[in-house]
Amino acid sequence: MKDNAKRNRRIRKKLRVDEFKELGFEVSWHFPQGTDDAKIDAIIDGLINDVIEVNGLGFAGGGDLEWEGIVCTQKIGQCTEEHRAAVKAYLESQSLENIEVTELFDLWWG
Repeated sequence: MKDNAKRNRRIRKKLRVDEFKELGFEVSWHFPQGTDDAKIDAIIDGLINDVIEVNGLGFAGGGDLEWEGIVCTQKIGQCTEEHRAAVKAYLESQSLENIEVTELFDLWWG
Protein backbone atom coordinates (compact mmCIF):
# COMPACT_ATOMS: atom_id res chain seq x y z
CA MET A 1 0.00 0.00 0.00
CA LYS A 2 1.24 3.51 -0.79
CA ASP A 3 2.54 5.79 1.91
CA ASN A 4 -0.54 7.60 3.29
CA ALA A 5 1.39 10.88 3.66
CA LYS A 6 1.60 11.13 -0.14
CA ARG A 7 -2.17 10.84 -0.59
CA ASN A 8 -4.36 13.90 -0.69
CA ARG A 9 -7.10 14.48 1.90
CA ARG A 10 -9.92 13.27 -0.37
CA ILE A 11 -8.21 9.94 -1.02
CA ARG A 12 -7.33 9.47 2.67
CA LYS A 13 -11.00 10.04 3.51
CA LYS A 14 -12.18 7.54 0.88
CA LEU A 15 -9.72 4.96 2.17
CA ARG A 16 -10.53 5.71 5.85
CA VAL A 17 -6.86 6.13 6.81
CA ASP A 18 -4.85 8.60 8.90
CA GLU A 19 -7.18 11.25 10.35
CA PHE A 20 -10.19 9.36 8.91
CA LYS A 21 -9.37 6.00 10.51
CA GLU A 22 -12.32 4.54 12.37
CA LEU A 23 -11.77 2.45 15.49
CA GLY A 24 -14.36 0.23 17.09
CA PHE A 25 -14.67 -2.97 19.07
CA GLU A 26 -16.66 -6.17 19.23
CA VAL A 27 -18.72 -7.19 22.24
CA SER A 28 -20.53 -10.36 23.24
CA TRP A 29 -22.42 -11.61 26.29
CA HIS A 30 -24.97 -14.20 27.40
CA PHE A 31 -28.13 -13.72 29.38
CA PRO A 32 -28.62 -16.33 32.11
CA GLN A 33 -30.75 -19.29 31.05
CA GLY A 34 -34.44 -18.56 31.63
CA THR A 35 -34.19 -14.76 31.31
CA ASP A 36 -37.56 -13.53 30.07
CA ASP A 37 -38.02 -11.32 27.01
CA ALA A 38 -39.09 -8.27 29.04
CA LYS A 39 -35.84 -8.32 31.03
CA ILE A 40 -33.76 -8.78 27.86
CA ASP A 41 -35.56 -5.84 26.23
CA ALA A 42 -35.03 -3.65 29.30
CA ILE A 43 -31.29 -4.41 29.46
CA ILE A 44 -30.79 -3.83 25.73
CA ASP A 45 -32.80 -0.59 25.90
CA GLY A 46 -30.62 0.53 28.81
CA LEU A 47 -27.44 -0.29 26.89
CA ILE A 48 -28.62 1.69 23.88
CA ASN A 49 -30.08 4.65 25.79
CA ASP A 50 -27.62 4.95 28.68
CA VAL A 51 -24.31 4.03 27.03
CA ILE A 52 -24.46 3.87 23.24
CA GLU A 53 -26.57 6.94 22.34
CA VAL A 54 -25.24 9.30 25.03
CA ASN A 55 -21.67 8.64 23.84
CA GLY A 56 -22.45 9.16 20.15
CA LEU A 57 -21.89 5.49 19.43
CA GLY A 58 -23.67 2.95 17.30
CA PHE A 59 -24.30 -0.75 17.96
CA ALA A 60 -24.91 -3.35 15.28
CA GLY A 61 -25.68 -6.81 16.54
CA GLY A 62 -28.28 -9.03 18.01
CA GLY A 63 -29.16 -12.29 19.61
CA ASP A 64 -31.58 -14.03 21.91
CA LEU A 65 -29.89 -15.30 25.06
CA GLU A 66 -26.47 -15.05 23.38
CA TRP A 67 -25.68 -11.60 21.97
CA GLU A 68 -22.82 -10.27 19.89
CA GLY A 69 -22.18 -7.14 17.93
CA ILE A 70 -19.86 -4.32 17.04
CA VAL A 71 -19.63 -0.85 18.54
CA CYS A 72 -18.45 2.15 16.52
CA THR A 73 -19.05 5.89 16.42
CA GLN A 74 -22.13 7.31 14.71
CA LYS A 75 -19.98 9.71 12.69
CA ILE A 76 -16.49 9.25 11.30
CA GLY A 77 -14.38 8.88 14.39
CA GLN A 78 -12.76 6.59 16.85
CA CYS A 79 -14.05 4.73 19.86
CA THR A 80 -11.88 5.17 22.92
CA GLU A 81 -10.80 3.04 25.85
CA GLU A 82 -13.40 4.97 27.87
CA HIS A 83 -16.13 3.79 25.47
CA ARG A 84 -14.99 0.19 25.88
CA ALA A 85 -14.94 0.57 29.65
CA ALA A 86 -18.44 2.12 29.71
CA VAL A 87 -19.96 -0.71 27.66
CA LYS A 88 -18.21 -3.36 29.74
CA ALA A 89 -19.20 -1.72 33.04
CA TYR A 90 -22.85 -1.52 31.99
CA LEU A 91 -22.95 -5.18 30.94
CA GLU A 92 -21.24 -6.27 34.15
CA SER A 93 -23.73 -4.26 36.22
CA GLN A 94 -26.55 -6.30 34.68
CA SER A 95 -25.23 -9.68 35.94
CA LEU A 96 -24.71 -11.03 32.44
CA GLU A 97 -22.45 -13.97 31.66
CA ASN A 98 -19.41 -14.51 29.38
CA ILE A 99 -18.94 -10.79 28.73
CA GLU A 100 -16.22 -10.17 26.16
CA VAL A 101 -15.07 -6.78 24.87
CA THR A 102 -12.28 -6.83 22.29
CA GLU A 103 -9.45 -4.36 21.98
CA LEU A 104 -9.98 -1.40 19.66
CA PHE A 105 -9.33 -2.19 16.01
CA ASP A 106 -9.47 -0.44 12.65
CA LEU A 107 -12.99 -1.10 11.36
CA TRP A 108 -11.97 -0.76 7.70
CA TRP A 109 -8.54 -2.36 7.66
CA GLY A 110 -8.56 -4.29 10.94
